[in-house]
Amino acid sequence: MNTLKVIFTITIVFISFTASGYFKKVTIKSLELNQIREVKIYKLNIGSRDKKTLTAIYMLDEGNDDELLFETAKSLNIKNLLVVAISNIDRGYDFRPPYTMTRGDNVRPGNGKKFVSFIKSELIPFIDKKYGKPS
Repeated sequence: MNTLKVIFTITIVFISFTASGYFKKVTIKSLELNQIREVKIYKLNIGSRDKKTLTAIYMLDEGNDDELLFETAKSLNIKNLLVVAISNIDRGYDFRPPYTMTRGDNVRPGNGKKFVSFIKSELIPFIDKKYGKPS
């Protein structure tokens, strides 16, 4: 069992080191959220003529599975892939709907509607402009 843990840990460390050379962190000033958001962009086998066949995957929770997805796509030799991983500031707030949620004494509305609007009206157009409109 301990051998399996060691192999798993080494694999995760390897994935972290190999993926790190392929991504770029950018910041986007969101008017919708009134925040500055950090986004990690992974590019896989994108040539200058390949923008029409580009596939983009948008992921929430940057740092959880984005590197694993990228490394898996790389090992499968998938071409023209863009993985856009959005960093969280307050996950529970961003993903909750705008109506008030009650859990004990903790009453707080969510920001889900604005977060989706940020993705649709600010992040996707930013990526389209910078990397070409994905298919």
